[in-house]
Amino acid sequence: MMRNMMAMKVSFREKVDKELDAEALRVVGLMPKWIPAKEKGKNKKSKFNLPILIKSQ
Repeated sequence: MMRNMMAMKVSFREKVDKELDAEALRVVGLMPKWIPAKEKGKNKKSKFNLPILIKSQ
């Protein structure tokens, strides 16, 4: 996924359902631009886990 010229690799630790996984990707894509990690003043690759909880009704 490309977001504001920043590469963003999204993966799932545990897939649930094709439609729910697609919705999770859509929601992550709507998030505001993230501030990249920096080291010695330069952007640096980093990893981040974002838990997404889904409740069924």
